[in-house]
Amino acid sequence: MTLPVRQFIGMTVRAILAAEGYEVEDRGVRISGDPVFRTGATYRLAVSGDDEEEDFLVRFVGMLTTDELHRLKDLVNAAL
Repeated sequence: MTLPVRQFIGMTVRAILAAEGYEVEDRGVRISGDPVFRTGATYRLAVSGDDEEEDFLVRFVGMLTTDELHRLKDLVNAAL
C-alpha cells in the first residue's frame, strides 16, 4: 500500500475519532505484525471542562503531521 493511501487512512481515522470526542494520546507507536502499518497512534477520550464543541480549526490543526503543519505554515504565510 502506498504512503499517500496509508496517510489518508490515518487522517480519516483521526477525523472520525475526533468527531467522537477522542484525542491523540501518543504518536509514532510501533505496530508489530501488521502487513500494512508500521506505526500508529493511541487515542484517549478527551476530557473537557465545558460542553462547547471544539473549534474546527483547532481540531483540523491537531490532526496534522509535523510535515503538514510546516506546509500549512508556508501556505498561511504566503496568503498573508
